[in-house]
Amino acid sequence: MKKEITAALKTYWVRLRLYRFSGSVLTDYRIIRNAARLIQKAGVT
Repeated sequence: MKKEITAALKTYWVRLRLYRFSGSVLTDYRIIRNAARLIQKAGVT
């Protein structure tokens, strides 16, 4: 993946951590993983 996309996913992760409770890390991981797949399918990478 490009560095810009990685940075965007990291920012997205931080935002998720602000709004979610501490036990939801695995849920957040799935959300980020699915977002990365969608970005790759869109042809951005």
